[in-house]
Amino acid sequence: MADEGRFVVTPDGVVEEADAGALELLGVTLEELRAAPRGAFNASGETQAVDAIRAAWAASGATAAIGETAVRRADGTVVPVRFVAGVRDDGKYLIGVRRLEGRSPKHDLVFSSAGQALAAWRAAERRLEELAPGGVEWERVQSEVALLRGEYRRLFEARRT
Repeated sequence: MADEGRFVVTPDGVVEEADAGALELLGVTLEELRAAPRGAFNASGETQAVDAIRAAWAASGATAAIGETAVRRADGTVVPVRFVAGVRDDGKYLIGVRRLEGRSPKHDLVFSSAGQALAAWRAAERRLEELAPGGVEWERVQSEVALLRGEYRRLFEARRT
């Protein structure tokens, strides 16, 4: 199973594109993904929650939504993921997901900007520099740096696309 993937979704929730990682993460082909009803891969099966998030995001004026949730693969397996969603210039959403290993999602949601993600990434790198390499905390912060770097890149790319 892939660790991460990306989707391009229209404002009305239609998946236009998904990379190989995203398809592998969900256990489907692009045709199966497009044919699935709304909410089919949401672990809770609720589409209202997605609509509420989209409305709150639009009202916030933020350039991105970052959070954790769970998806249900085609085989029924529930996979916790962290996501970063940005609005492209054409109004479509670019959504990056990364599988969370060994823990349940927090179901948190943060509306953010590329600038905020960059600041958090830099702060984590400063914390990493203060730690002795190889320790448990160093490993945790190194993972956080990698995650934040990826989120910043996805947000930045969403602005350019």
